[in-house]
Amino acid sequence: MIGEKISGIFVGLRPAVESDAEFIVKIRTDEAMARFLNKTSGDIAAQKSWMKEQEKRAGDYYFVIEELKTGKALGTISIYDIDGKSGEFGRWISLGNALQNLESCVLIYDYAFYKCGLEFVDSFTDVKNSGVVNFHKSFGAQFIKELASGEYKNNPSSFAHYRVSKENYPKIRESKINLLKNFL
Repeated sequence: MIGEKISGIFVGLRPAVESDAEFIVKIRTDEAMARFLNKTSGDIAAQKSWMKEQEKRAGDYYFVIEELKTGKALGTISIYDIDGKSGEFGRWISLGNALQNLESCVLIYDYAFYKCGLEFVDSFTDVKNSGVVNFHKSFGAQFIKELASGEYKNNPSSFAHYRVSKENYPKIRESKINLLKNFL
């Protein structure tokens, strides 16, 4: 589905469009950046085709993270697999710095809770991806459990399941926004 543009202090999220396909393929096929993501073909036409199909799926919002000052694309982030009052946060890959990455997450949670009306947002991270696992912990997400190999979408890796609730999010959001404002 096509979402709405949302802006923060340092970055904004805008709906991913076909003209972003080359950038998306570039970052998702970068071995160092994408080592914990589902494999992506280097075929730009295949990415465009996937994006056309993604746009048709209800409950699937795919965004490009942009630096507000320059308009430069930094990465992607999504809320998808929306089922009633819950959805999944993922497809997150970014060239941004720590503040830009933090704010991109605040914005995707804002979108999930305040635009989509969700009560819970889940994330599933490969347990070997210690940087993102630690990010979820420090962000304030609740650890639910570790899923063994094959338990998450038949993926051969083990995954850490984290959750942020709409009930707890305002406190989390306030602390993260205050942190971001310290760098203005």
